[in-house]
Parts: sequence; structure tokens; C-alpha cells
Amino acid sequence: MLIDRRSQKLSTCACLEHEPIYGHRGYDLALATVSKQVSEEFLACLYQQHEIHFSCLCDLRRHLSTNKALFVNIREIKVHWLGPEADTTFRMLAKMKQLKHLTLEVSKATTANLSKRQVEMNRYFEQQSRQPRLSDALGMDELLEIRGLESVDVHHILAKQGKRRTDEEKANLKHLLRDRLLQPRSVGRH
Repeated sequence: MLIDRRSQKLSTCACLEHEPIYGHRGYDLALATVSKQVSEEFLACLYQQHEIHFSCLCDLRRHLSTNKALFVNIREIKVHWLGPEADTTFRMLAKMKQLKHLTLEVSKATTANLSKRQVEMNRYFEQQSRQPRLSDALGMDELLEIRGLESVDVHHILAKQGKRRTDEEKANLKHLLRDRLLQPRSVGRH
């Protein structure tokens, strides 16, 4: 299965879809249609050398689940931290030994889905109309389990694509992720 800028979003989630959906900007993908062997080699090379951009974590999970070449070879991912499958997707990323570079885009929508712990706490402690913190977002615990990356970055989503979080939140998340995700993988980890 190819991923190119003409691809449709695979997930049927209600997450915001924004441009670019995927990072292949104008690459000629004709080689991927020659034969199975050429396709596998071409896609492996493409996925190893280029950052692929996804609209949400739900869509990233669907692509990783249905595209073995992507799952096995992708080294650089840029994704909007958004969606009800954030925890599941981050668990998948933790298993991907070849993944070296992760860029997360954050927005106000990042905390539209909260962690199970935060949902339970909200039952007992009134929210008092504050915006949920990034640490309350669904997937935070799973994200912090990823190890062995060479780089991690955090960006605001473009203003025209959604409401942004504060610069302070973005900077704090970036420091936390760099402290954790750049640590080497443990010997016993998968």
C-alpha cells in the first residue's frame, strides 16, 4: 500500500484532517507499481529517507497496521497528537526499533481525549473550566515509554488548522520528551 499526497485518510475517526496529509510531496511513485519486489525495495528506501506526515494518531495507527513496509521501515514521523487512538498508536511506536525521529504537532484538540486516569479524576475533582493540561492527554503515559530515538520535536499546529496551545506548554513538552525518548532502549525491551 502506497502513501502519497493523493491518498485518502484511512481512518474513519472524527479527527481534524489538515494538509499535508502525508509527506510525499511530488515524488514519483511509479517504481512502486512495477513488481512486488521492486515495490518493497522502493518503499523501504522511501520510508527510510523521508519524513511522513499524518493528520492524526488514528490515521497513523491504521497505516502502520495495514502497511507492513511502512511499519518496518519508517524512520521519521510527523503527526498531529490528536485522536481517541493516541494510546494505542504510541504503544505501536514504542515497538518500532527503526524509528529515529518523531515530531509531534500539538493543539487545543490534543486534550480533547483524556487519559483514563484523568477521566476518573474528573469524576471526583471539578474541572473548574480550565483547559486540560498536555499531561492529561490520552497517550501521554504510552508516549513516555518510547525509547531509542535520535531526535524528538514539538510544534504548534498551524493557526489556520486549529487552536494552538501556549508556547510554554509546547516548550515544556519538548523538554520532557527529549529527556525521556532520547534515552537508549533497554536490553530486554521489544
